[in-house]
Amino acid sequence: GMEAPADALSGVARYQGEGYAGGENSGLYGDLTIGVDFASGGLIGLMSGGYGSIDGESDFIGSISGTVSGSRMAGLIDINSESVSGQLDMLGAFYGTNGGTLAGGLGGTVNGEAMGGEFYTNSRFREECCFDLR
Repeated sequence: GMEAPADALSGVARYQGEGYAGGENSGLYGDLTIGVDFASGGLIGLMSGGYGSIDGESDFIGSISGTVSGSRMAGLIDINSESVSGQLDMLGAFYGTNGGTLAGGLGGTVNGEAMGGEFYTNSRFREECCFDLR
């Protein structure tokens, strides 16, 4: 699809979708919820799901923080769970006439292993009350 025109992105929105990142011996997959304030350029959220490696499987949760500039975003997923830790950089863009989709790439290190992957959302919800965007 086409990247959304920056002047079409306004207000506060919540996106829901999924993300995946994998390395040579491990991978993680999870659900994403991301809140965006286009006026302030703030972005926060959560990713939660499962991590698997040759040593076994476990659940994780990570906090997302970042910024929005025009129709592009940059963020960081900070994972600090009991047996899963690391950080994944996020680079993405808003797509569609009104920015109905947010998608991009992931890259970083989790449990000492380099990983790469992707994230995508297929839902945008107008949100006026529920995200404290700094």
